[in-house]
Amino acid sequence: MPDHLEAFIHAAEAGGFSAAAVRLGVSAAAVSKQVARLEARLGAQLFHRTTRSLALTEAGEQLYESSAAHWRSLQAALDEVTGPARAPAGCLRVSVGNGFGRRQILPLMPEFLTAYPAIRLDWNFENRRVDLVAEGFDAAIGNVIDPDSRVVACELLRVDVVLCAATDYLARRGVPQSLADLTDHDCVRLRSPTTGRVQEWSFGPDEQTWIGGESRVIVDDVEALAEAVRLGLGIGLVGRYHLTEEFAAGRVVRLLPELEISPTAIAIYHRSGRQPAPKLRVFIDFLVERLRMQSLRPPFAKGGASAMERPESPINRIG
Repeated sequence: MPDHLEAFIHAAEAGGFSAAAVRLGVSAAAVSKQVARLEARLGAQLFHRTTRSLALTEAGEQLYESSAAHWRSLQAALDEVTGPARAPAGCLRVSVGNGFGRRQILPLMPEFLTAYPAIRLDWNFENRRVDLVAEGFDAAIGNVIDPDSRVVACELLRVDVVLCAATDYLARRGVPQSLADLTDHDCVRLRSPTTGRVQEWSFGPDEQTWIGGESRVIVDDVEALAEAVRLGLGIGLVGRYHLTEEFAAGRVVRLLPELEISPTAIAIYHRSGRQPAPKLRVFIDFLVERLRMQSLRPPFAKGGASAMERPESPINRIG
């Protein structure tokens, strides 16, 4: 029965037998067979099956809602008891932001998987806040969020955020010399995909909010924000690691470097109330060690940190 239920829960969450098989490290036929045995035992059909999709029936939805959380609690309890005696193993379900995940996390995974060959990865790359419990994730990686008693956060690193623009844009519109000058410029702003609110820009030790400037472009994705700045659509407040090559080559430059801008903290979150499973514990420890060895402060173009400090830059010849 436990194996049948595990196969059912993974198939329900993954949306198919093949995807569930990847998580479990078995064949799709084995998952299908386990689910069929569970259906026979319960005397109820749990999935609507077609050649292209798998959907829960009403009975399947009832079973999933009543069993999934209990199943995970049982698995966590077993991990706590048996974890110290065995190597970390199993499927690690993680939600991570698109850009940060691709640039900073994925390049570390060959080393991690070599060190822990019994761990499998099942990741979602998306820029949204997930519900770890309801959506069945072991962990999520992203910006630090408001306090939540249901989750525990472990800070991984802090990312420098800078006010910047493409040299092409500045050649057309001029270089702002003060915060007040931004009111005459196009600004690229970020809208929260969760709340729908447009990001406020805060500067200085007191986090004073600045709202001026025309938001010609508003996006709900940090990768799109960086790309819009790179394309010369306006001035943006962007994490430096998004535009590493552009800063180094001088195609994008920092503006008003005297402004104090708080860095963005990146953390990994997991459910509170118990010790992380061994597979998650080693993953957290690995990321903390490796990311703290890295620098997310890529170099600006030689000669200085901003347009105003770089006399050789073509934008300093404007006007």
